[in-house]
Amino acid sequence: MIWLLILIIVLIIGLNLISHRMSAFHLREAPLGVKPIQENSINSIRLKVTDRCPWQCNFCHDEGWRSTSDVSWTNELGDALIAIRSVLPTINSVHETGGEPTTNRHICEFNRQLAAHGFSVKMTTNGQFDAGKLTDLVASGVQSFNFSILSLDPERFLALQQGRGTTWRDGGHISGNALPEAQHHVFAHFNRDWAQRQIDQQLAMALAARKLNVSVKVNTVVSSYSDISNAWDVYVWAKQNSIALRLMNDLANGQESIDAIERFIGAIGGREISRHAERGTSTCKTAYQDKDGYEFAFKQIRNQKLKVMCAECPRMNNGTCTESFYGIRLQQDPSGTIYVILCIQESNTSTQMTVPEFLSSPHLKELQGYNH
Repeated sequence: MIWLLILIIVLIIGLNLISHRMSAFHLREAPLGVKPIQENSINSIRLKVTDRCPWQCNFCHDEGWRSTSDVSWTNELGDALIAIRSVLPTINSVHETGGEPTTNRHICEFNRQLAAHGFSVKMTTNGQFDAGKLTDLVASGVQSFNFSILSLDPERFLALQQGRGTTWRDGGHISGNALPEAQHHVFAHFNRDWAQRQIDQQLAMALAARKLNVSVKVNTVVSSYSDISNAWDVYVWAKQNSIALRLMNDLANGQESIDAIERFIGAIGGREISRHAERGTSTCKTAYQDKDGYEFAFKQIRNQKLKVMCAECPRMNNGTCTESFYGIRLQQDPSGTIYVILCIQESNTSTQMTVPEFLSSPHLKELQGYNH
């Protein structure tokens, strides 16, 4: 009986070690490929403008999961953006995220204020709005749309609607703050017809946006090898409609996701044409061209740390860091306090701070060393 107990314990320890090895993931030092890396300075702040979203994507990391009110323009927020730009002068744009930014009822007025203060406006969206809303968004100052297209197959689309951020949360990829549990559930109206309407609407809005002479990109996440056929469908649609495509790996699925993207690129005969990276951050990409001359990109994360923040973080050594230092995020909590978010996995005074704290921090000084 004692030997049986010892055997069971050994098996459990062994399985845990195997599981750790499988989940461990070490970022590349540079974007995939061999071309010289073209670098640019940090030029954008990611601003989470709402928590709300009609979708429940499994892989959503929710910009760090801090609960956020619907952002509206205030003097405090305007001052925060201008203050950050004054110390990092290459910043010239605000990238609106969420949640789904278009669910924020203040979004058009907010965009007008951003434009009036000299910021260009980008938006990542699921495209669940009508032509009138699209026209209003463009008129308010949005110059670039990234449409998140999960799949052109409604069944596959539904398979990705199993609870907002479940693979991200359940995989142990975050510590600290999290959205209320009520925001992570599957709605009763999620069915095949609903999924098809979502797909049809976002494709229609992407095509309509292209006609309005704004920048339009399509983002699609490839989580595993089973997503390769799904990526093919999105690639074919984007290519037929002359819309830029960006393949994105699933941060919660580590190396398998990256390997699947590499296999897909090889399968379509993608030829590397350039590599790009942002100084001081993990943001990078490799651009490719297929045999017909259509260009697309693999958006990646490289191992670029913010040393003052990352040096002592255990995630850097145990293989559970998925983003390294991606860039500057700005979020406003329901009380109105504005935070600079520098990491979406850890919640502490080194990764999340108020704007005055950031402006006097060693984190900013390190970033300024890259800002040229």
